[in-house]
Amino acid sequence: MTQPTIGDVRDLLFAQMRALSKPDATSETLDKSRAMAELAQTIINSGKLELDYMKHTGQTGTGFIQRIDDGEEPAKSKTPTGVKTIGTQQNGLRQTTHKLAG
Repeated sequence: MTQPTIGDVRDLLFAQMRALSKPDATSETLDKSRAMAELAQTIINSGKLELDYMKHTGQTGTGFIQRIDDGEEPAKSKTPTGVKTIGTQQNGLRQTTHKLAG
């Protein structure tokens, strides 16, 4: 079994949110969602610790937090209010910036 990434956790949580928004959601669905929310918070706290570790050691990934390859060109796209740029910081973390037009 491969280790889940933060993206996998995010996908699972959004799927559970969709299940909760259905009109036929049961109390079992609600109980399952509560349990998932508690587990997700534990995973998020673990991710925060990993991020702190990466900041202090200069590492660019831990397995759970995916490594972004260095040297990647920033992706720019126009938005209704300006320009959005997605690039990589020196420590390998993804950075999104928004520059307002005008």
